[in-house]
Amino acid sequence: MPQPLPLPLPLPPAPANQAAPAARPHRKSTRCWAAIELPALPLEALGERADNAQPIAVIEGVTPRAPLVALSAGARAAGLYIGMTASAAGARIDNLSLRTRDLAREAAMLDRLAAWSQRFTSVVSPEPPAMLLLEIGGSFKLFGGIETLRKRLKAELAAQGLAAQLALAPTPRAALWLARAGMEMGDAHGLAGQLGTLPLATLRLPERTARDFERLGVRTLREVFRLPRDGLARRFGPALLRDWDRALGQLPEARRQWQAEHHFAAERELPIALHETGRIEVFVNDLIAELAAALRRHDAGIDSLTLVFEHSRLPPTAVRLRLLAISRDLAHLQRLVHTRLERLHLPAAAVAIRLHSGFFKSMIPDAATLLETRPEPAAERTALVETLRARLGRAAVCSLAPAADPRPEYAWQRVEPGIQASEAIWPRRPIWLLQKPRPLSERPRLISGPERIEAGWWSEGALGRDYYIARTPVGAQWWVYREHRSERWFLHGYFA
Repeated sequence: MPQPLPLPLPLPPAPANQAAPAARPHRKSTRCWAAIELPALPLEALGERADNAQPIAVIEGVTPRAPLVALSAGARAAGLYIGMTASAAGARIDNLSLRTRDLAREAAMLDRLAAWSQRFTSVVSPEPPAMLLLEIGGSFKLFGGIETLRKRLKAELAAQGLAAQLALAPTPRAALWLARAGMEMGDAHGLAGQLGTLPLATLRLPERTARDFERLGVRTLREVFRLPRDGLARRFGPALLRDWDRALGQLPEARRQWQAEHHFAAERELPIALHETGRIEVFVNDLIAELAAALRRHDAGIDSLTLVFEHSRLPPTAVRLRLLAISRDLAHLQRLVHTRLERLHLPAAAVAIRLHSGFFKSMIPDAATLLETRPEPAAERTALVETLRARLGRAAVCSLAPAADPRPEYAWQRVEPGIQASEAIWPRRPIWLLQKPRPLSERPRLISGPERIEAGWWSEGALGRDYYIARTPVGAQWWVYREHRSERWFLHGYFA
């Protein structure tokens, strides 16, 4: 049986005939990560406080077996605990207030806290569902040192009424584990020893893996990582060892950096109430110019915008435009809005105009060249479709694509322009179909076929037909069919 490895793992001894390598000078790392855990976030996202003396619990779902995921101070004092079922909690406390978890509100609250965190550092990384990571090593000098910054973070979280656990460590993984365990500081020199004392629950392992470790008598991280590495990787996978190496800083860890979703909003009050869109367009163009300048500053584009015309006594009139491709071109946006305003009839005079854009999206601008070149055909088609939609309406312009239905009347569908349609799987069929099949007085001259279609039993359009290609005396080709029930012949389409 292989001997367990000590913690942390030592370097192998140098051979006797080889001198030990010279020690590298120690460089003090300025990297410091702050992990903020919000254990009561499901409760706080619903507008309640964790220190509420009333017994309040948040449940995951609406069934009697739904587990409790967050508790107020009053619920904890009454003996409730996380993971307890809703039915058991209700049997213990008569006046318990049960609230259903709202994941959308939690995500929005975590997003708001990420925006708040950017006052301390630009490197903010959310760890859903209820943790944030901040790289604050570069902010020590600005805030007067690590201790001052730590106290300010705790004070501002408390001022917002949030129950938070804060931990600092040289690596993001170590900071996460320390925050979950309720430890505030992780020393770079003794980090392995500190992490080794943490309970196994800190890793948030899958339930099956946690049970396997429990059967082995393993309860702390030290006991986990004293096991032979090869055997640990074979039995539980290499991800566990990688997380440990990342926590100690022996492997790098890439973190997703949070960025705010920017959008543009501006308003213009008109000098006088105007009813004609031609006179209003001057003010609209100014707003679009401001939008284009904001897009250039953020190196971004948009795929939608909304114009709102305010009236003095009537509800506002909204005009929404959706683009097929992300754009920030001023002339293109102004041309689309101009085309849309040409067919707009305001119910009353406008007294103000508001412009809202969709969220800014990253885009790769076209590369500039020395020689003047024509736009790409795809770009010309996109501009044409957007112009037609602005003039005729969004539903008036579409593409056609095959549909998974063998019946000719249902074998096509409307799709968004630009969507690549799959190839049709049917035999040769004409493009020109009659709106209603025309009965034939005699059997035509058949040159190919049949294509048998028996379909539609699942709906009201059931049919049974044999389709053929027929030739007329003048050489034209028809698409005809014989109906199974009546054995009558019908003309359904023409070939070019």
